[in-house]
Amino acid sequence: METQNCYLCDSPAECHNALGYIHMPQVKCNSCGSYKISFDASLQLEKIQDQRYILSGITRRATEKNTILTISTENLNELLNTAPIP
Repeated sequence: METQNCYLCDSPAECHNALGYIHMPQVKCNSCGSYKISFDASLQLEKIQDQRYILSGITRRATEKNTILTISTENLNELLNTAPIP
């Protein structure tokens, strides 16, 4: 396990590769909770800097329900478009 910045909020976070998923680290962030993110999705976050807070809220909510959300290029837009925004 290594410490690096969270992909969503840039806070320090613990990251490790989930078993069998070399290109999909599991992240544990005190702000965002726990989530997995594909390498390609992490690259797409550069293009949507102003929407990362939405993903942070989604992953936090999932963590509170004892679920680890997986963020990938296949579901990234759907997550952003269907998220409840206060």
